[in-house]
Amino acid sequence: MDLEKLQDRAAIYFDDGYNCTQSVFKAFKDQCEELKDIDEAFLAGFGAGFAGRGKVCGAVSAATAIVSLFKISKENPKNRKELYVLLREFYKGFEDTYGSLGCYEITGADFTTPEGYALYLNEKHEKVCKALVKNVVKEVYKIIKA
Repeated sequence: MDLEKLQDRAAIYFDDGYNCTQSVFKAFKDQCEELKDIDEAFLAGFGAGFAGRGKVCGAVSAATAIVSLFKISKENPKNRKELYVLLREFYKGFEDTYGSLGCYEITGADFTTPEGYALYLNEKHEKVCKALVKNVVKEVYKIIKA
């Protein structure tokens, strides 16, 4: 797995119309045999904070899915203790960087209104969210490589 390629692919997918959740997941899917058979469409509803509601950032949702797939014990999938520790550390670092796990708090864009969506497209996609997507890819990479 190559971090720079992961980040570049995620940014390309994001610019190509995939949402934040799908972009992060699809970038890892390109390079991880473990994810090849999983269709990123199952994550479509998580984008923009749960279907545009501004809740949990979609890139965070993708990170949760990817880290879970890599770090949950296949022998004992009910034992989530280590996974939860890793994810809590990731969430804490994310909140320290962005001030919140919430899409609306991070972007200020209300995706349920035309004005909010325009704000996202004109200001937040490039200036906030694309860099955030690339940063989440980096953090997930570090977790799954550890």
